[in-house]
Amino acid sequence: MRIIIVIPHFFGPSSMAQEKNKITGSGGNDPDERVDIISNAILSFKNLFGFQQGLHDFVNNKIIPVNHHEQASIATVICTSGKYHLVDKLKGKNVEFSHIETDDKPTNLGFACHQILKDNVNNFDYFCYIEDDMIIHDPYFFWKLEWFNKNVGNDYILQPLQYEISKKAIVKKLYIGATIPEHWTKKHRKFDGLNNISLHYLNREIIFCPAKNPHSGAFFLNNEQFQKWISMPYFLDGDSSFIGPMESAATLGIMKCFIPYKPCSEFANFFEIQHGDSRYINNLKLVE
Repeated sequence: MRIIIVIPHFFGPSSMAQEKNKITGSGGNDPDERVDIISNAILSFKNLFGFQQGLHDFVNNKIIPVNHHEQASIATVICTSGKYHLVDKLKGKNVEFSHIETDDKPTNLGFACHQILKDNVNNFDYFCYIEDDMIIHDPYFFWKLEWFNKNVGNDYILQPLQYEISKKAIVKKLYIGATIPEHWTKKHRKFDGLNNISLHYLNREIIFCPAKNPHSGAFFLNNEQFQKWISMPYFLDGDSSFIGPMESAATLGIMKCFIPYKPCSEFANFFEIQHGDSRYINNLKLVE
């Protein structure tokens, strides 16, 4: 399997962010902390699916290659705007990536990533976009994507549920952004009449729901799906009318082109992605 992952990355003055400190990366957090998060995002794919995996044969003191059935060639590309990035610090973390600099505004980096994906349309099996603080831990992540689309077809996409973890919050693991106001999505696509999808996985019934919030800070499209999307007239149109430019780059185009589903709440951890930041869970305030 050949996988390309394109990551929009920004680190600079909060005045350049689209919403306080919220942008494709960060608008003023601690740079060393941010570098750790980004490197963890890149390494999560390399460690789970890359070729450099081994098992230590203690008796013979040698390394035996493992996980051949899971391994993939992974190309990671970081896309930046001007001088506002932490790429030089990231190089010191011994992570492999390519760096593409653009003259785009920081808020438009996500759309620049779409062009990079299109430029590689004939070279990969999966086309992935992740914000620079998204981390996966599931070695069956791409198997689940493939399995889902084999069962329901390529008009549907499976989006992971985002979560954060914290040692000091009310809950230790919090799934974020499960719902948003209905009119935020209805003006782009109507989801009326869609039913839950029930599929069997390892002798268990897993139920998927139409995504009330299709945004996951990421998308993962197989080649056929990506070919369909880039053929649409709205591909690369720069439409940022879904919440903001960052959310639109991650979600609006695929929401127009496909029918997004996520695991229902009772199966939330079946398909998930970690938000490396903890700003939501640590600032959680419940309604009395």
